[in-house]
Amino acid sequence: MKKTESLVVLALLLALLLLECGARMFETSLSKDVAHIRSLPAEAARLRQAPAGTLKVLILGNSLARCGLDRALLARGLEAASRRPVAVSVMHPDGSRVEEWRHGYRRYFDQTGSQPDLVLLCTGRLHLEDGLRDLDSVAAFYTSWADLPAFVRSEGLGFGDTCQAAAARASALFAHRRRVQPLVFYNFMPGYEQTVNLVQKTRNASAPTTRASPSCSNLASLATTIGASGGTLLILPVPLPESYELPALVKQTAVNAGARVLHASPALPPSRFPDGYHLDEEGARIWTQALLDSPEWKAALAGMAAK
Repeated sequence: MKKTESLVVLALLLALLLLECGARMFETSLSKDVAHIRSLPAEAARLRQAPAGTLKVLILGNSLARCGLDRALLARGLEAASRRPVAVSVMHPDGSRVEEWRHGYRRYFDQTGSQPDLVLLCTGRLHLEDGLRDLDSVAAFYTSWADLPAFVRSEGLGFGDTCQAAAARASALFAHRRRVQPLVFYNFMPGYEQTVNLVQKTRNASAPTTRASPSCSNLASLATTIGASGGTLLILPVPLPESYELPALVKQTAVNAGARVLHASPALPPSRFPDGYHLDEEGARIWTQALLDSPEWKAALAGMAAK
């Protein structure tokens, strides 16, 4: 009996090892977004290796940044305004928010000597207040082992969440489990779906129902890190189908940390939002041109030149 049990455990361990190897080998095939995240070292290298005198620009955000800015038009406008060659890199994983941006910027750009001169942070209304939504993603993709203790402290993680963060950092299979689950576990593990649903139901029932007071410590840290290397942070509220304002706390935090919030968001018709949320190509061109023409934009560039 003991021999049989040992064989079962060994088989499970081998299966997990094979799945871990598969998750590491094929993770960029699981999601275009993961492929983008794994390309961030190359995006950082583009700025680090830019010739002297180049204006180094980072477009930071999520899918709103990916769809919202016309990169070619932006580069031409910056070249004309600065009279310098321009290198543009991007970090805009879908669904990301300020926690990913803070830690990802530090890991991929600040710690590698790839600091940009100008960071364009494209955001919607709800992306800059603290509120960790995806612990696994931040731990696995945006922190290193050396940074993990600082991440745990900054987010005030308890023992359970700390163990989860360490598991996500160590194991690609664990970090990608939400992508792998439909492919493997639901099909080959009897009762897995019912167990997951029961765990989720129990977790939801025990979760606190009151919302903590809003804070912006991650935004403040990101802005401070950018400013410490001489960079300029411009926060760009991306046009959405409905008009909105960034929360007052966000704007005040940005100002206190030395960032600028621009407001060149023209009212665009619903036809420019084909999926009801993201700008189409023409909408991105219109918004980018509005930014380049705005007095706020020109004043920000003038402030950079004066540094």
